[in-house]
Amino acid sequence: MRTSIVLLSLVVAVGVVGCKPKQQGPTPEQIAQEKVAQALAAGAAGPAAAGPKVEVTAEGTELEPPITADRLPAGVWYCDMGTVHYARRTQGDGKCPRCGMTLTQKPGAAPQQ
Repeated sequence: MRTSIVLLSLVVAVGVVGCKPKQQGPTPEQIAQEKVAQALAAGAAGPAAAGPKVEVTAEGTELEPPITADRLPAGVWYCDMGTVHYARRTQGDGKCPRCGMTLTQKPGAAPQQ
């Protein structure tokens, strides 16, 4: 009888210790899937979306929302921050009036004025 009680106590103790509490909230896999879905949704509607070439004036054009550099005409000067929020046809002082960064010239022939 004593052996049965000891054995039963041991089985109960192992069962209690071995149980994991239920996890509250999403699993790490669910969190990762949600982040990937959000990134894909933002990318589809964000500045990476392709579009037509934009018009850039000699005095400068502010681009809101920012665009990708592939939408700029060849030869223009632009603020390259991964996306473009300002561009102009001439180098001018070589600085972006919005943020102060040095402008980059897009390769290719300079645009006709």
